[in-house]
Amino acid sequence: MNYRTKLFVDRIIGPPVSLLFNMIALAAGAVLRRDHSFRPLDGKRVVVCKIVGMGSIVEVAPHLLSLKKKYPKAIVTFVTSSSNKELMQMLSEYIDEVLYVNDSSFLKLALSTADTIVKLMLRNADTFINLEVYSYFTTFISILSLSRNRYSYYRKSAAFRNGIDTHHIYFNTKRPLQEVYAQVMLLLQVEAIEQTSKFPFLIADEDKQKVNEFFRNNNVERFVIINSNASDLMPERKWLVENWLTTIEYLLKETPFTVLLSGSSAEKAGVEEQFSEVLYKHADRVKNVAGDFGLAAYTFLLRHAEFMISNDSGPLHLAFSQKTKCISLWGPTDPAHLALKSKNNYELYKEVYCSPCLHHADKPPCKGNNICMKNITSAEVIEKIQLLQNS
Repeated sequence: MNYRTKLFVDRIIGPPVSLLFNMIALAAGAVLRRDHSFRPLDGKRVVVCKIVGMGSIVEVAPHLLSLKKKYPKAIVTFVTSSSNKELMQMLSEYIDEVLYVNDSSFLKLALSTADTIVKLMLRNADTFINLEVYSYFTTFISILSLSRNRYSYYRKSAAFRNGIDTHHIYFNTKRPLQEVYAQVMLLLQVEAIEQTSKFPFLIADEDKQKVNEFFRNNNVERFVIINSNASDLMPERKWLVENWLTTIEYLLKETPFTVLLSGSSAEKAGVEEQFSEVLYKHADRVKNVAGDFGLAAYTFLLRHAEFMISNDSGPLHLAFSQKTKCISLWGPTDPAHLALKSKNNYELYKEVYCSPCLHHADKPPCKGNNICMKNITSAEVIEKIQLLQNS
């Protein structure tokens, strides 16, 4: 299922089912009078749920590390989409178990969700942390997990969740995302650890060797990573191809860097088509590496890049986590909420009237004519490249 289909199903089925569950939970709570006060989590199971959004999971990773440091005997279960398996493997030192829901089709979603709920019931979790603020779907998993304490975020009203959840946290879209996620950790008496160095994702030796072999075989020493892709969550985050081409031409003419065009295996053909001319003319210095590396190897690649140029996407947040210098392009999303503030990062954002729209509107008001991204010029990006070179 694509994002629009998932959103439609969530909006149609979610409200009435949530209302029903909320009424049942309120009635059950009045009878059972369960104690929802906080208790130290060592020896208890903590469930963290974030189905979609690789970038958001990357942002919550430092808090998983803090949670494990505070409660080393806590058993952490993470519930997420099967599309995040590679990322979960990279976080395996901080997560004890992963339960996957398969959202590739409605039938697979229903079956895998039922399986996940049964497993959670059997595990007798103490705490459920629901990080999905824009969806009704995970509220069903939360209440049916039968966890003693259920924490969730809300944006406008938590009224429909008064029974489903036991603790509510305001999701402030004007604050940095890591700070937002820190609020639930504070309720668990876990203090946030400022991540001043590269986040220690688990990267196997074979992944490092694959990247080093690529460097040797292609005579790559100093390189820049360009990510021109965006998921179907909102393709309006993409920048104009002609602007990318102008930027690449500058890099080839004025810098010694090799240019690596990144993306997933599903995006490789699109990258090849969009940049075919420059890939052909400058085959020695422009490489299409989309899909050539798994996520762990790609993370290792980011550690060695001179800098990255990208629109808002999962790979950008990976770059933030590895302290890679970044030039990031924003439009449908708000850098005040999602970007990493650092002297090594430059943000380009043209705040037009309808921006930001992602998560504020089900459909982009521009209907695909993403003026917010089109207003960012290649000259502005080149200016930031020069600043990074001189820093």
